[in-house]
Amino acid sequence: EFRRVLFRSNVASVSGGVALVADNVFDAGDRMILGMSQPLRTVSGDAQFQIPDVFHVDGTVTASRLRLGVAADGQERDFEAGYARAIGARTALTGGVLLRTEPDNIASANAQGLLALRLDIKLP
Repeated sequence: EFRRVLFRSNVASVSGGVALVADNVFDAGDRMILGMSQPLRTVSGDAQFQIPDVFHVDGTVTASRLRLGVAADGQERDFEAGYARAIGARTALTGGVLLRTEPDNIASANAQGLLALRLDIKLP
């Protein structure tokens, strides 16, 4: 009786980022953010499995090995910018943009852009 699929891995990954945050840039109480980051990316390694493929009548199991490379072929980098400011005593507006190059670490993927707006309202 084969009760488990064996799994072994030797994966290496990397991620990181840096940001510059400045307060009171254009007006008292506002905030500007500029940043660049690299989301989690596998740089090397593989995953190895033993998968049961034949169950014999005597109860033994024959398994095949499967090896899958997991290293990414691209390198995503994200460029971010945001700005926040109060627009009233109880409201604030935040806006930001994000540009993703080689999204999901796929070298052939087209760049993606995102625009976001957020309105914060503090209730009494």
